[in-house]
Amino acid sequence: MPPKGPSAAAVGAAPAVSTEDRSVTENAQVSVSEEGGEVLAANVTRKERKARLRELREQIASGTYKPDAREVAAKILEASLRGRR
Repeated sequence: MPPKGPSAAAVGAAPAVSTEDRSVTENAQVSVSEEGGEVLAANVTRKERKARLRELREQIASGTYKPDAREVAAKILEASLRGRR
């Protein structure tokens, strides 16, 4: 029995492109709006953040994580002072 529903050609398959059409496609340009650029940047930042968190977790698990005590103290004080405003 043949499968029900649309064929692969009807669902997301790229249409055939003639040689003449390719020259137009090769010269096509895409521009991204400012908002689109922010979304792309956020995606990169999110990926970098995930990688950094994975690295920190590995360091903590292996006992090699050594935070800078001065930096930690400075962040604690900064957060405390922000809460008083």
